[in-house]
Amino acid sequence: MPKGKRHLKFRVGDLVRVKHGVADVDFPDIPMGGWVGRVSKNGNGTHLVRWVIETLEQVHPIYRKRCERLGADYRKYWVRTDDLEPAPVEAVEVEQPTTIITRPLSVDNQEDRISMVFGLTSDDPLPDDSEAMEMIYFNYLKTHLTFPFPARFSDPITSCKHEATVLGMCDDCPLEDGFGVVCDVLAEGDKEQMPLSELEVEPDDPNYQTVSDYLRWFVYSPEAYDPLGGDNLGPDLLKIRK
Repeated sequence: MPKGKRHLKFRVGDLVRVKHGVADVDFPDIPMGGWVGRVSKNGNGTHLVRWVIETLEQVHPIYRKRCERLGADYRKYWVRTDDLEPAPVEAVEVEQPTTIITRPLSVDNQEDRISMVFGLTSDDPLPDDSEAMEMIYFNYLKTHLTFPFPARFSDPITSCKHEATVLGMCDDCPLEDGFGVVCDVLAEGDKEQMPLSELEVEPDDPNYQTVSDYLRWFVYSPEAYDPLGGDNLGPDLLKIRK
């Protein structure tokens, strides 16, 4: 006789609970035992579970920060069938972390390097580009860029590229609203002030990484996007969440 179809243990809409002893695949210091939610999608031996409000109210804030920083939605998670059981009627009581293990910062990771600028850990969200945070970055750039260095900028009218020499950070006018930190530059024989965000540095320049890190933070600061929109997922979480 032909083999029958393999039936999934849970159906879409079922209320389920994560078995005690199960932890997040990417964050093993975050236990998920007792988390309750409804199955919203079925996969190959896994179920996408959307957590009920009672679970979300008890989720450790470190877990939310980690997911948000990676652009993942902490309100849902792909769980293996074997790690689930039918949810009971009684109140939700989730397991809580006993020891948070913060991943060490790495100079090989761009967001980690940005965190170092602000004295943060890998579990802290990057700050938005407020004036106070921009001044912290301004002072960091003053001591970590090697001046002078060559750069290019675009003419706002003709869009033509022009050569410039960055002389240093502009102490007289350190910030420009909406454009970030300001540099003193020499362009076509004249000394000017120009936002670093409008300058291009060649990849082979020793300052390229430092400038690139700043632009990554300034242009894509947390307030510039919604990390919980739709199914937007961070690359480090795709192993379990896709």
